[in-house]
Amino acid sequence: MKPKVRLACQYRLQFQSAWLIGGTANQQGGVDAGYLTDFLGRPYLPGSTMKGKVRDSFRRLLSINPNWARHQQFLFGNAGQNTGQVYFQDALLDTAQIDDADWSHLYTRVAMDRYRKTVKDTAVITEKVVKPMLPLQGTLETFVQEEESEEIGLVLLLCLLDIKSIGSGASIGRGRIEMTYGVPTDMELARAEQSYCWLEVKQNESTEIWEWEHVKSLLQREQERQANAR
Repeated sequence: MKPKVRLACQYRLQFQSAWLIGGTANQQGGVDAGYLTDFLGRPYLPGSTMKGKVRDSFRRLLSINPNWARHQQFLFGNAGQNTGQVYFQDALLDTAQIDDADWSHLYTRVAMDRYRKTVKDTAVITEKVVKPMLPLQGTLETFVQEEESEEIGLVLLLCLLDIKSIGSGASIGRGRIEMTYGVPTDMELARAEQSYCWLEVKQNESTEIWEWEHVKSLLQREQERQANAR
């Protein structure tokens, strides 16, 4: 059996607006809603949340290329015990890039019923949200046969690049991100304007990072293949 290729989609998020992911009031000192924290009390992005966002992107990609549906069970598993073959790590704060531990603020708003367009009962709520521009780092990792590495790698990257917001409150402008491909330079990290993703391919003890030109060539080849199939 041929050895498998390790694909690691690395991503670095810097939210352009405040964000909130699935915390509880008790975690955050009695507010109506608060963010999830790790064992050190720092906000983080659970791998399960990123898996859900990537799955949503994948469903949109199927409208462009229905043939990619054959990868769905491999990537995400099914409703049974099969959880898929991609490991979605939690995205943790890059504390080396943070000057202090002041990463949240309180936000009070009036909750509206989005369907009735009226104010909800007990409508004034106080939330503890995470400030924008705090850097988080995470990884999507899987092992594939060499002949499948380019297609699955391309699918995972397109799913990441498709994400425009993460967490609750997207309708009020929370959790916005602007994802671009490539390993960020120190200057780009200092500007804190964008989020980045890139693909590392490890085989036979060597690691290669895909260049953006390679990603574009794979996408162009896929588009030509679809055009010829029509």
